[in-house]
Amino acid sequence: MAFVGKSLADGTLPVAKTTLYTVPATTRAVIKQINCVHNGSVGTVQRVEIFVKRSGSTSKYLCDVSALASAERIEALDSGLTLAAGDIIEGRTTTVSVVDYVIDGAEETP
Repeated sequence: MAFVGKSLADGTLPVAKTTLYTVPATTRAVIKQINCVHNGSVGTVQRVEIFVKRSGSTSKYLCDVSALASAERIEALDSGLTLAAGDIIEGRTTTVSVVDYVIDGAEETP
């Protein structure tokens, strides 16, 4: 089968490291972009951390931005990342309900 492009996940980053996207069983995924936007008060800064956790492994940093300003956007990933079934993208930030994220990519199910 072919890869099908789509928005894989979106939401608001939590303060505790949490799963943002899990590759479904019998599926491969290519993550094309992870965008994060600070929608909080002017003058506040947020730390944004995005991780990849391979199935059966430990979390590894994809992105660690220590000073994301209000109304600022970052591309936590902009070059592509291939994931296997059960692999996970995780994330967290400083303050709950302040940083929105969107994960775009493609999935292939044989």
